[in-house]
Amino acid sequence: MRLKRLIKLMQFKETERKRLTFGPGTRLNPQKHYLQLKQTGSGYSTTADLFVRTWSTTPRTMKRWIGFMATYSNSRNVANIVVTDVRFRLNNGGVQDLYWNPGAAAWVPAASNNWNTEDEIAANIHLFPVSTQTLQVVINLRTSDPAYTPTVSAVRFLYESDLEEMEDYVWRSLIPDMRSKILPIAEHSIEIATAGASIDLDEFPIETPYDLREIDSVYDLDADPNKLNNLFSSYNDATKVISLTAPIPAGNTALIRFLYRPVIAVTTNQDYTELEKVPEILFERIERPAPLEQTNVDYVLNKATGNGYKVPATQADIEINAIFVTDKAKDHARVQDAIKRYFADNQRVRSVGMDDDFDILMLGEPEQATVANQKDLHTGRFRFRIARALFFDNDAEEIHGVRNFSLAMTRATC
Repeated sequence: MRLKRLIKLMQFKETERKRLTFGPGTRLNPQKHYLQLKQTGSGYSTTADLFVRTWSTTPRTMKRWIGFMATYSNSRNVANIVVTDVRFRLNNGGVQDLYWNPGAAAWVPAASNNWNTEDEIAANIHLFPVSTQTLQVVINLRTSDPAYTPTVSAVRFLYESDLEEMEDYVWRSLIPDMRSKILPIAEHSIEIATAGASIDLDEFPIETPYDLREIDSVYDLDADPNKLNNLFSSYNDATKVISLTAPIPAGNTALIRFLYRPVIAVTTNQDYTELEKVPEILFERIERPAPLEQTNVDYVLNKATGNGYKVPATQADIEINAIFVTDKAKDHARVQDAIKRYFADNQRVRSVGMDDDFDILMLGEPEQATVANQKDLHTGRFRFRIARALFFDNDAEEIHGVRNFSLAMTRATC
């Protein structure tokens, strides 16, 4: 299996406040963007088990965690003695936090006083259980002097991943997101043969093969031409039966409005568009038009051994040309509206493989053809971009940190 080394970075900025869980006596400094103890009239609390819990991350391409590094600062008192400390626990999505037990040589459930140093986490993270691919950090802040607090600005994890970037951005992340959120509305009119408080869609099949997701409303157009009285009560997806709040008389026309999910796929050839697949949205071309430039290098270093890796990444925009196809002009306009609404409501898409967000934006307005083509299909086009997507074209590089150095000074004489 071809694996890459990638980095998961958690920075404790003010923008991430809502994703953090603060225990008693802890806070996020909004100006300096780090975690610290909360100051009261008597100073910082000297209670030993004060903590902040990070958000959970689940990069779905992760195979094994292999490195850990924390960015933090301890304080010294006037006697130059270190009086603060930062320790950690991990959680893989379970009810209990885990810590590395040196005696058992295993990750075990943590009691209130069980915490690990950064070096202990870094040395044993490769053995952390990864069945759920989920990771959460619990950060313990402590001080023995109420005049001082430790500060923590970030934690980093190095992990092995089988990420294929383009597949992850488009197929695993963007398309499922669009499928779940692009839900146009459509209409189906039927003449009621027998009065009743229900409508069986198997008896009144819809011509276009919609992937029906939800009934929006039902109206009796003869008794209520202005569509003011919604008669919809419930819908049984298994039996295809719509229940109404009141019966519709025989001979009247019922208007059923419903949400459906259009096919969203990537075209594989010029003959992909087929009548039985409409309505559909097809990605015709996916490309990285701009040359790649290295814009980001991050690293994880084991401070105890001085060994680590730096991970070079490049950023590039992914541009996608797409078409949307329907067999009805009204559906075509509504699909166009649904596409515009998706990009208005969703400025970011989450990479499933890396569990990171990336900007998406539509490039101009969709182009809509109002006249059907020879196959009686209405076609429109739109373009959009995944901005500043990360690509890891080069392997991670092994690095060695400087653990100490000496400085010799020589006095010059004239």
